Amino acid sequence: MLIKYIKCQVKEERRVDFSRAQEQWSPLADMEGFLGQLGGWSEKGEAVILGFWESSQSYQHFMEHIHDTIFLENNQGKTYRSISVTLYEGEHGKCGWLDRAASTDRLFLSESGQGDVATFFNAKGEFLQVSFSEKKDASFIELEPTWKVMKKERMNVDNTKDRTAYS
Repeated sequence: MLIKYIKCQVKEERRVDFSRAQEQWSPLADMEGFLGQLGGWSEKGEAVILGFWESSQSYQHFMEHIHDTIFLENNQGKTYRSISVTLYEGEHGKCGWLDRAASTDRLFLSESGQGDVATFFNAKGEFLQVSFSEKKDASFIELEPTWKVMKKERMNVDNTKDRTAYS
């Protein structure tokens, strides 16, 4: 699994504009290899978005062919002062972890190794841990329900839901 961790510095007067633009990422739900995206405001006032992809290949295809169209149409680039993006790798299928994350209203992020729910690594060997319970060194994100985009469930031939993306 590939995780895209985005932090944006947004001026107070542009928060509503940023939120409206973020709500326009729903086309992701139909993307091959897309698993889900969550985001909200950190305690420091930063916009934080976590995007989850099955593989770096599916993410790269999205970046090369679709990302800029959505980004330019929603004018999100005009809503923040700065952005940082870090890519992490993690194990696919953390026992429904993504489903659980999508149903909560707050996540805790730690870059110091404290926590035990989900750990993701970037190319430099740095890690990010995401937890549902508060840790002493973790910052929290109040999730915005309207920013959530989850992979659409597909129906199998036998009319059962295909949930392989969340196994």
